[in-house]
Amino acid sequence: MYFKNCQKKIVLDYGCGPGNGLINIVNNSSPQNIYAVDVSEKSIYLAKKRAKLHNIKVSFIKINENEKIKDINDNSIDVIKSDGVLHHIDNIDFVLREFKRILKKNGVINLMIYNRDSLWFHLHVNYELMIKKKIFSNSSDEEVFKISTDGFQCPISKCFSPSDFIEICKKNKFRSQLKNISVSLFELGKVNLINEAINSEQIKQSSKDFLKQIYIKKNIPYYKKNIAGINAYYELRNF
Repeated sequence: MYFKNCQKKIVLDYGCGPGNGLINIVNNSSPQNIYAVDVSEKSIYLAKKRAKLHNIKVSFIKINENEKIKDINDNSIDVIKSDGVLHHIDNIDFVLREFKRILKKNGVINLMIYNRDSLWFHLHVNYELMIKKKIFSNSSDEEVFKISTDGFQCPISKCFSPSDFIEICKKNKFRSQLKNISVSLFELGKVNLINEAINSEQIKQSSKDFLKQIYIKKNIPYYKKNIAGINAYYELRNF
């Protein structure tokens, strides 16, 4: 996640959690003002404690992800940060429309969402868990992905290919660009299973086709010139 574009800006941390992003923001810049929103009272409580500890002035707002953020005016935010949040939201279109409402014309959004074009989805979920270990073999790969990333208690955990997410953004009148993808150490530990998965007669054809296109460069797996990792970072701007 890029944090150095917050200097003297009005910044919103959407889905602030316990405040990790807030610390990164102030460690890389000096914003004019910071808003932090979350659906969880516990997360806001923890984030407030961290903000106080680091002497950061933040306006905290508890929100409902399906409702307008009443305390933030139209066309008032310069930078929106959202790190690993949107893939846990059922109605992403509503949230993007709300971002559209509050973001200034020349504002920017930086966010991270789970990447479907990843070893996590096509190798770990579709082969290792569902075929090799025969765990959740009667479930959909989307359901197994959700459990594998965030556990049984997480109601929603989605992943998006870059083309699909860029199209979602376009539909909501944002120009989006994939800026980077990171691969986890967990995924790197699965690389030796690629050939085994390709040779499996049970793996889905879409995952087999994906894995056949993986190539390794400096010990990092790539797919179509992008790193084949789970965390995808995007920049969004108004049309």
